[in-house]
Amino acid sequence: IIRKIVQQLESAELVKNSITQHKGRIIAPRGQSLLDKVSLTKSKPVKKEGKK
Repeated sequence: IIRKIVQQLESAELVKNSITQHKGRIIAPRGQSLLDKVSLTKSKPVKKEGKK
């Protein structure tokens, strides 16, 4: 299952193989941008209705 997920992430260009740094995969700039956008939307405080 994990293998298929990683293959899909590679085909979407969200991760890429690291050739020079270390063995494995790294987050591509496009993937980092997506993670940044998601974290910004989730980190905004949710307005709760207070008692009147």
